[in-house]
Amino acid sequence: MNKKLFILAYIISLNAFSEAKKIELAKGNISTFNNISVVKHRDVETTYYVYVHGLGGRGINCFQWSHIGVINDLAPSKNFILYDPLVFFDFPDVCPKLFNPSKTDLGQTTELSYLKQNFKDLLSIIEPESKIVISGVSRGAAIIINLMNMLEEEEQNRIAMLILESPFDHVLNVIKNVIGKMYQDWNPFMQITASWSFQKLFPNVDINGPAPIDNVIKIPKHIPVIFIHSLKDKLININSSRRLYSRLIQNGHEHAYYLELEDGEHARLLWQNHGPTYQAIIHALYQKYNLEHDLELATKGKNHLHKCQPSDHYIQQLIKKTRF
Repeated sequence: MNKKLFILAYIISLNAFSEAKKIELAKGNISTFNNISVVKHRDVETTYYVYVHGLGGRGINCFQWSHIGVINDLAPSKNFILYDPLVFFDFPDVCPKLFNPSKTDLGQTTELSYLKQNFKDLLSIIEPESKIVISGVSRGAAIIINLMNMLEEEEQNRIAMLILESPFDHVLNVIKNVIGKMYQDWNPFMQITASWSFQKLFPNVDINGPAPIDNVIKIPKHIPVIFIHSLKDKLININSSRRLYSRLIQNGHEHAYYLELEDGEHARLLWQNHGPTYQAIIHALYQKYNLEHDLELATKGKNHLHKCQPSDHYIQQLIKKTRF
């Protein structure tokens, strides 16, 4: 067999084994209700940890961010930011071929309704005093922001923290980033062509639809929220998270945090070079807001946490220095 084909077949077999192991792990510990799944390996039920996957991901990937995944060798590293009970689900675009672009609107109307219903279903089956930490990556992080505009105050009050990794602030800026990487952001023809191609690929996306940059100020000021992004993100420009954080603090949100990492691939930050720092800061936040945490990690995170609330002036300077 061709060497490259052999390596590819080997990687696919490993991924299949990993997925099977995740499913096997969940057996006997998983409950389902409509579209959501809840994995529980302990009797602790004071806080539920919801994972919202990105485009090309799956809900079961939550194990890669979780303590359950670490102790069962299902995570790419020993870093974790989610405990259990773990709550996850698949968006309708999930399919064997990564994702179906015709079944996503990138966190807009249809997917927002889907997420809102899943959130309501979760509230209906958990204890009234239980809190919820919501973590999302890329599209998952963006739609969490949009969701805040659709929840009632009573529903918002159940949220203990938002962890938002690499969100986009507007779909137009996703397009601008792509053409910017080709150094064609000056070219009006390329901008028109890229927008047309984007809408052909994602026919359900409304360029003027719900956008995180508009809805981020709907996050209640008492909810702690942290944005995590890498300077080397090739898919979503880091200015997206900078703008979202800036908009929040301009609106008087005192519990907003921003972690900027020097490197790391999109949606893989936790298990790359700066993963330990990412992990430690999340645990420091958990400790600060009276959530379950690892004391050793939280202590390490405190040394970095004071750097995670930069001024708006500082953020604006960073935005100006970064292309598109």
